[in-house]
Amino acid sequence: MGNWQGIDLKHSIEHRVDEATGQKVYRCPDAPADLWQAQDFELNSIYSILAKTRARIGGHKFLGTKIVPSAESKLAPYYQWSTFNQVYDNTQLLAHAILRHTLYSEVMDVEGLGPGEESKESLIPGGGPLKVLGITSVNCEEWVTTDLASNLLGITSVPLYETLGTTMMALILGQTEMSTIFGSDKSLLNVLALGQSEGERPRDLRYLKNLVVFGEASAQLTKLCRSYHINLIRYNFILEEAKQEKALSESWQEIDHKALKRENIFTISYTSGTENNPKGAMLTNENFLCAIQSILKVAGDFPFSEDDVYISYLPLAHVFDRLGVYGSMTMGAAVGFFGGNVLKIIDDLQLLRPSIFPSVPRLLNKVYDRIQAGLAQQSATKQWLFQKGIAAKQYYLEQTGTVEHYRYDTILFNKVKQRLGGNVRIMITASAPIADNVLAFLKCTFCCPIVEAYGQTESCGASFSTKLFDNRTGHVGGPGLGVEFMLRDVSELGYTKDSKPYPQGEVLLRGPSIFAGYFKNPALTAQTKDKDGWLYTGDVGQLILPGGSLKIIDRIKNIFKLSQGEYIVSEKLERVYEQSQYVAQVFIHGDSFRNHIVAIVFPEYTTLKTRLNSQGIEVPETLAEMLQQYKDQVYKLIEQDMDQLAVANRFNSLEKVKTNFRVVDREFEIGTILTPTMKLRRHQAKEYFADLIEDIYANSPESKTQV
Repeated sequence: MGNWQGIDLKHSIEHRVDEATGQKVYRCPDAPADLWQAQDFELNSIYSILAKTRARIGGHKFLGTKIVPSAESKLAPYYQWSTFNQVYDNTQLLAHAILRHTLYSEVMDVEGLGPGEESKESLIPGGGPLKVLGITSVNCEEWVTTDLASNLLGITSVPLYETLGTTMMALILGQTEMSTIFGSDKSLLNVLALGQSEGERPRDLRYLKNLVVFGEASAQLTKLCRSYHINLIRYNFILEEAKQEKALSESWQEIDHKALKRENIFTISYTSGTENNPKGAMLTNENFLCAIQSILKVAGDFPFSEDDVYISYLPLAHVFDRLGVYGSMTMGAAVGFFGGNVLKIIDDLQLLRPSIFPSVPRLLNKVYDRIQAGLAQQSATKQWLFQKGIAAKQYYLEQTGTVEHYRYDTILFNKVKQRLGGNVRIMITASAPIADNVLAFLKCTFCCPIVEAYGQTESCGASFSTKLFDNRTGHVGGPGLGVEFMLRDVSELGYTKDSKPYPQGEVLLRGPSIFAGYFKNPALTAQTKDKDGWLYTGDVGQLILPGGSLKIIDRIKNIFKLSQGEYIVSEKLERVYEQSQYVAQVFIHGDSFRNHIVAIVFPEYTTLKTRLNSQGIEVPETLAEMLQQYKDQVYKLIEQDMDQLAVANRFNSLEKVKTNFRVVDREFEIGTILTPTMKLRRHQAKEYFADLIEDIYANSPESKTQV
């Protein structure tokens, strides 16, 4: 339950009543009579942002790469920076190289637009065909440069997650008829994994002609490309080639970005695929421009400046981090890329010392657990002092929204802040809800505001965000200036405009940041976006009055009914149970043929080991051995801790896992049962753990089959 007392903030206002549905439509209090359109910003494309910022502060650092010198050099790691001028020049050179070598494919059959959508002529430069190229790599300067160069040429970029499985990779390559992919050696090898062995090219790679590799190509990649008759091109080579051409040719000219149109498709962003196969959301220049400017306007009370540094480590293939990078580009802020290993992100943070730190709830939950586990190892006096400091800061947070406290920050929390580099001024969390107590705790310990954002790929990321010094938790704030929303009654689940104490329903979004449609999938587009332009999010929201903030309370497809007829919200339970000091990840499952829920748990090895050691048990060095030798003790600790959390959160008996769980010794894997942004893919998780789920039900005294 969030805190709803204190600062009087206005997040949304009633704008009108929708004639078709009779539902109230809400907008940002600062929204003009018409929602903000991209033409308000004198920009026509993502590339135009780079051009505008470069004209203003061309010599300012923009993109930073972590350099780790050889051990022999005895030099410390450092960040190497490219200025806005250098990035601008490189995008021009790369654009010329792309044209010279025809590093894109042309797709003639472009479908996906729902009723009432823009014409093909407006979405595609010149009316078609659609030109596409792929990008797959860990976040790096070359990734962003390729994305910007393709935008300059009116070519639609198609990011490919590094963690895509072969089935999804094949679907995307086939659907987009992709002939060229830019990427790192490792990521390109993942693409070629669609082939089973050397020799004849597999059908899934039938369109592929060119691979452009960032850095050096491995012998394995070179050999496979030769075997499949695919051109292997070095990124640095074509960039240098274009540079020489520019120096020697009197007719060389910059490519003018002014001919680009806001309505053109900037990117096809394949959704995370939490339910079925990924869907290609067509996002236009206007979608991104409106999303970026709307967010920056709403966050206008935060003094962003050219001195800010944003750390890019969440997948660039996802809209969230691209908004972060291009939002930073708009402000003139610098963007530093992490070293490539998220497990060493603390090292990157301490070296880069960013001021803007994006994250997702699953990572923040891990941070919270680690702090709590570390605190448990301190003396009683230090624990008492820490809790006293947290209590004092949370009091001021609830009263005023203040996240700083001179006394306790000086003696306690500045040390914690140093773990993030010491300069973080703002954190942003998105992609899933975060528990209220975790959010408030981290605001206090890191001494900075944490903005919670909400949106979807189809709405070009963050459509809602909390205000900077909001003292309330448990909501996602109000809409940006480029989107309006209403709540659709979901009567079968009991969510309606007449719900008490506040209106509830499925969140519907509309505005210039809403996607054009799903690529080559007009039927699904029509299901997701109606003829009036309303996007059906599938999320259930509650409008908190009188301030008008939105609270996401359910996901329609994450709700299941037990045999008793009781509805269970799996994601809500998972958020609570993952707060256990012994639980790293949990998957909650149930269905209408069963009378209780079950859980699959991946445990926190370190905290379990510490606890068992305190009981005089010498714990093995691996989780698998621990579970084999001390299974009963591990299960008892997890059961007791989850039960305490269930009681503290006032769960009813059907929401309690009790003994109906199994512990696994392998972390939930991205690409298998997690999306790249670490959301659960429930259907895949159900299939993956099918045997364990059946074993729990078969051995549970509570189980009974509904006839």
